[in-house]
Amino acid sequence: MKFKKGDLVEVIWRSELYRGAVTQVVEATDEIVVKLAKKPAIDYLFNQNQVSKVELVEVPKLVADWIEKKKENGDDLLVALDKNWQGMEDSVRDWFDGEKERYELFARAWLDGYEVEGE
Repeated sequence: MKFKKGDLVEVIWRSELYRGAVTQVVEATDEIVVKLAKKPAIDYLFNQNQVSKVELVEVPKLVADWIEKKKENGDDLLVALDKNWQGMEDSVRDWFDGEKERYELFARAWLDGYEVEGE
């Protein structure tokens, strides 16, 4: 699998699963440099076959806008999911009401990142 700078990836390192972002691709050696989401946040070098790409979930634009709005406000995931909160837009509330699985989809988008449907 070929990676590019900015790709979100998962890797098992020291018997634990970590996520991170590709910061550099070393074509000559088929290696990538990954900044893992761990402390200390330093770059680690992996062979490309040791790493798997994180598959981002797809959400509608209205949900992506809601996520961005809540993150910009400094709200946490719990507040963003609270349908009883007066500020939740009706379109977002209706989207949540459509299927029970949408709560998990929203949480994955919040935590892991997302792609907007149709873009």
